[in-house]
Order: sequence, then structure tokens, then C-alpha cells
Amino acid sequence: AVALSGERWREALSGAGLWEMATYASVHPDETALDLFSSLRARPFSAGLRIIDTAVPGGLNAGDVVELTGASGSGKSMLLSTIAARLVTGELHGGPRIDVIYLDMDGRAPQERLVACVEFQLASCEPPSPVGDYLARISLTYCADMLQLGAALVSARFLLAALPSNRLLAILVDGLGGSFWVDKEDVGKQGGHAYDKASTLILELTRSRRALAFVATAILFENNKEVAPMISRQ
Repeated sequence: AVALSGERWREALSGAGLWEMATYASVHPDETALDLFSSLRARPFSAGLRIIDTAVPGGLNAGDVVELTGASGSGKSMLLSTIAARLVTGELHGGPRIDVIYLDMDGRAPQERLVACVEFQLASCEPPSPVGDYLARISLTYCADMLQLGAALVSARFLLAALPSNRLLAILVDGLGGSFWVDKEDVGKQGGHAYDKASTLILELTRSRRALAFVATAILFENNKEVAPMISRQ
């Protein structure tokens, strides 16, 4: 092994045409050195769910955006609730401490489902852990349209800024696309597509390297309820 100084290392990479490629691939335009080193020290972690771990090889990282896509009734909301419960109880399974913001655009009131999912995650714990302690890590907000979703995502910035440095934030958006016809009326009035604005806010939050996002999106013009949600990571 040959140890190179910082400048010689840069020269070696530049000569091979790799320095610029490595720099742009690793660092965001507004990212500080502290942000970069924090992300490099962070270890990937498992979601603890086979369907997610299979679709996201190598584990989850702060900064990931995972999309769950499927028709109405395909199980996206149930999967998202299970993910929320697993994330807030992750410490019990050797994972990081994660708080969850659950933004419900589906309007199906997932409170009882979230309680049941958290209870299931805690059922095998010895000694038993209070369910309320982990439910308190989930902030549930109903968003009737993209304007309310945008306001909730902006508010998430302040919650993220207030978190201790050793904790992560997960933003879960359930039913992105559920207000498609309502938002369609406002596209021409305000300029820019509402979904582009929401995507930008989500990416800004995850680029902090202290947050990750799971977004359940609907297939608007298909109703095949036999198909399980498709999962992809950005």
C-alpha cells in the first residue's frame, strides 16, 4: 500500500480523470465538510422488513428516498404503517434512533393501524416496553392537498433542526397523488407543478444526511388490486 498526501492523491485522481467525478458524486453543492464526514461515518441499517431489505440492497442510509408505488388497495398504507412502527422501535433491534413524521394524504385515519403495528413490534420485547413511549415518536398530520403537504414539509425542517445529532428523521408520505384532481386546478394559477415543489422539499430534507423518506404514490389510472406495491430507491 502506498500512502499519498492530500495533494498527491488529488493529482493521481485528476490524472485518471476521476477527481471531478468523485467530488460531484459525493458532495452536494451546499454541503459542508462536517455534513460530508457525518454521512461517511453513518452506517447503513436494515429496515427489518424483508420486502424492503430485498428491494433496497445494502441497507438504508440517511438521504435515501424510497418510493412505494401501486394501485389503490394494493397494501401501500399498511406497508407504510409497518415501516413507521419498525423505524421508531429500531433501537430495540440494534438500529439507530429514528423519529417519524407521517403525512397522510389518503384520509384513512391510520391511528389505530399505527398503534397495532407498534404493539406488534414490541410484543417480543423483554422486559415489555410502554407502547406510548414509541407512539410519541410518530407525528401524524393529515394533508388534504399539496399546499398542506408543502406546509408540513417546511415545518419538518424545524423539527429536524431541533433533533439531537445522534437521531434521524424519517418522513413518510402516504397517498401522494390522492389529491391529483384538486391540485390540477391550481397548477396554472401558481406556476410550476405542485408535485415538483413537493419533491424538491423532500429532497432538500433528505440531503441534510439526517433524514430519509418513504413516499407511497398511487397509480391513478389502473385498479389492479392483486399487485403488491413496487419499491424503488432514489
